[in-house]
Amino acid sequence: EAPEEEEPLSPIPTTKFSSWLQQLQPPQVSHEPPIIVNQDQAEKADEEEEEEEERTVVDEAKELAARSVVENLDIATETLAAVLESQGHYQKAIAMYERLMLKYPEKSTFFAAKIKELKSK
Repeated sequence: EAPEEEEPLSPIPTTKFSSWLQQLQPPQVSHEPPIIVNQDQAEKADEEEEEEEERTVVDEAKELAARSVVENLDIATETLAAVLESQGHYQKAIAMYERLMLKYPEKSTFFAAKIKELKSK
């Protein structure tokens, strides 16, 4: 039996490539102004909406500020302790050095000296 040679099948397009352009229609534009029952009511609604947006922005800012002030007790570095010390936050620096003593016991004598120095200020 002789093998039949098959021609590769290719899809036959049923429409022209550019036919989709003909299906699109331009957007409907209305040239009539929107109907406003009362101009004062519309202005009042706009003002209330703007005030609500301003309140939302202020509330978000207050929330971010409150979160930035909260101390993260998990963070303890010598650099941060030195910054706290230079800013005059001696109690916070002492607490940081105490946490560093627990975290790095091999440097506890250094941290103890820093704590003693800060307590004398």
